[in-house]
Order: sequence, then C-alpha cells, then structure tokens
Amino acid sequence: MAGRLTKSDLRDSKMHDVVEIPSTSDAAVDRMLCGLSMITSEHTLTETEAKYLRDLAGLIGRACKWCELGVWCGRSLWAAACGAWPDSRLYGIDTFEGRTARSQTDQTIIQCAPDGLFQWDLAYAVQNLINRQTDCCCTLIAGRSASPLKQIGDQTLDVLIVDADHRYESVRADLTAWLPKLRPGGLILGHDYTDHHPGVIRAFQERFGSNCETVDGTRYVQVYV
Repeated sequence: MAGRLTKSDLRDSKMHDVVEIPSTSDAAVDRMLCGLSMITSEHTLTETEAKYLRDLAGLIGRACKWCELGVWCGRSLWAAACGAWPDSRLYGIDTFEGRTARSQTDQTIIQCAPDGLFQWDLAYAVQNLINRQTDCCCTLIAGRSASPLKQIGDQTLDVLIVDADHRYESVRADLTAWLPKLRPGGLILGHDYTDHHPGVIRAFQERFGSNCETVDGTRYVQVYV
C-alpha cells in the first residue's frame, strides 16, 4: 500500500499533522479499509465490525449524532465516519492514558515506533483525519465516561457505543448515565459482548433482556430504545 508512514514522519510531526490516508478509489469501503490498515491492529476492531459500523452510519439516512465511550485509538470512529452522512457529528470519550503495544505483527502505525506511542497521539491523528477527509465533525473528549455528560444534550444521540471499562459495575453505570442521551428510537451498541467479558453480557442482559440482539460476525450487541 502506498503512503505508509515512516519513522521520520513520526519524528518530524509527532503524528498530529501528517496522517493522510491514501485512497485507491472514492468508494467508502476502500477508503475505510485503507485507513484501518494504519490505525492499530485488527484485535481492536475487525474488518467485519468496521463494515458494520460504516453501513450502520449510512443507513441512518441523514446527518447523525454518534458517541463512543471507549475510543482506544479511533479505529471504530474512522469506520463510522466513512459511512456517515455529511454534517454528522461524532464524539469519542476516553481517558487517553494508554500506550500502544510494543510489538505488532501487522503493518500499522505501531511499527514506526517500536517503543510504543501514547494512545492520545493516535486518537488525535484520527480525529484530524476525519475532520479533513470526510464531511463529518469529530470531537474527542478526554475523561471518564461520566465526565462529559453535560456536553451532550438529552435525547440527542442517534447511536451510542459502550466500549469503555468492561467490568460489570462500570458497564452498568455507563448504561444508566448515558441512556437518557439517546433519542427515542436510537440505537445502543455494546462491544466485546463475549464470554471473555461476562460483565458486558450481564449488564446488557439485566438492562435490556430479550431486546439484546447480537450482530452476526461481530462482537457487538445492539438494542433499539
């Protein structure tokens, strides 16, 4: 793939200004996959999951308001932005205190910095990428899941993704705090709805019961409210 980042790119720019994802065509899928290959590994979001988010954003059929609790390095925000309608607003909330792994097997940004990068560097680069190369507006908010509640009005969100702390108490608290932000008919997604994260399953089942619907081929559970 042409246009891969180099060590000199990282040294000269500190990631914030040079992340320009090359596109092989104007198709959203090509742009999305090209970008995903440079934003951390597939362990955080698979290609199937990315396509699901891209398609979901497009199916809303208008500019939407989309919020994700737990951004990591922005892979899922990029996927959504590639499918969202013009003037959509995307919010990503995270502490941004992590560091990337020192070793990766796939060819990503990480390979350019074997000592690891601060999570914020990568996520901020994706924010800039979305704001430059799509018709969406992306805003990152640093803090715990509950801290930005006042910045987003009640019943204004079309989609809410819960992917922060996966412990039961934390997921339950996120659901309680953020559900009022969803508009009637809005969609809430939980990521890592698997046996490896029983807290996610328990919290969603307790709150939504039989309304929980798993998304085939992904680790998402979805609930319309």
